[in-house]
Amino acid sequence: MSGLSGEAKEIVRDMSAAQAKPCSIMAALKEKVPSDNPTIKQVYNYRETLRKSSFEGRDVVGQFYHMAQQNDYVHWTLAEEDTGVLTHIFMAHPDSVRLLRTYYWIIGMDSTYKTNKYRLPFFEIIGMTPCNKNFIIAYAIMKDETEGSYRWVLERLRCLIGEHIHPSAILTDRELGLIRPVSEVFPRSSHLLCTWHINKDVEDRVYRISGKNQEFAEIFKNSTWKKIIRAPTFDQYNIVVEHFRDRFKGFPGLIQYIEGTWLGHREKFVSCWTDLVLHFGNTATCRVESAHAQLKQWLNSSTGALDTVWTKVDKVIQSQLTDIRKTLEDSRRTIGVHQRGFPFDKLSCRVSHYCLDLISKELRRMRELSTDVYDRCGCVVRSTHQIPCACELRAVVDSGITHHFH
Repeated sequence: MSGLSGEAKEIVRDMSAAQAKPCSIMAALKEKVPSDNPTIKQVYNYRETLRKSSFEGRDVVGQFYHMAQQNDYVHWTLAEEDTGVLTHIFMAHPDSVRLLRTYYWIIGMDSTYKTNKYRLPFFEIIGMTPCNKNFIIAYAIMKDETEGSYRWVLERLRCLIGEHIHPSAILTDRELGLIRPVSEVFPRSSHLLCTWHINKDVEDRVYRISGKNQEFAEIFKNSTWKKIIRAPTFDQYNIVVEHFRDRFKGFPGLIQYIEGTWLGHREKFVSCWTDLVLHFGNTATCRVESAHAQLKQWLNSSTGALDTVWTKVDKVIQSQLTDIRKTLEDSRRTIGVHQRGFPFDKLSCRVSHYCLDLISKELRRMRELSTDVYDRCGCVVRSTHQIPCACELRAVVDSGITHHFH
């Protein structure tokens, strides 16, 4: 019971590097070195010894800076003038910066919690590659979620991208502290609000306004509200809003909530406005939520110090970069089974498989609409994805001039 043997320590070291949880390490020790009679406390103690062995006399903050500099991270920090206490940290992996400057069109951002022992918000900024893969552009640890904190982070992001590059769309939820900084720091980018969060908020609020009538709340969200946010034209939007006012005039609180809270931001989430924005199908922050979930799987706990959080986020980023390199290379070298013939023979190995899948869907839509394709196409993917829509594909097919397809 005096301690772990050399063999046991090697197992703990290797499994800790692989992000295994202490309970998994303990199970492996009991199977491989049962004669050691290991305890979970010994596992935790040795893991802590391993962590601090690389500090070389530095404290936690010093180790955090050291790892960032050693790995060429772009980083900024902000501290209180009087006490010197860190209040804001911004970190970006060098390869993430290169990806951002190549694929800068879509940026999603949101805060998550329970990621560190300081109980500070962890603000993730997420990008998208042409292969439909997420990557962490940067992350920030902030003392609060005020407008000033968000502006500081967004100004760092602006420096990271460069003054001459303007993202097409920035997606957030309706965080009041974010709305003004986004418009000020990125005035030429469209700011879109997450429709998933909006729908959840509408359902919850209508549930309370209606006296906790769940059926009423669900019907309102799935009928009237859905018609508002999915209005395909400005005229249709005005019609459904007027119908909403007339139908629910007996619920002044509901009308006040919808108009006061949401319709003032209509250009940020209603389809007739967002369909004019290059957003590649991103109208919700699901990419950021997915990144939060992936991050927390790696963190394993909410009690990590700065150096622990940095190490595990770096491993998340490395995993993402490996996956991105593979998908980009696959798109350059391989041709899908269902991606042969026109127009794929002109595009394969030149654009991503994800793009080819989108074009395949438009071809199916072209065939379904048949002779009505020119009247009913809508041409949405032309503006939201900048790829040929169904009616454009029909025009090329009808003309027989496939060699001009771009």
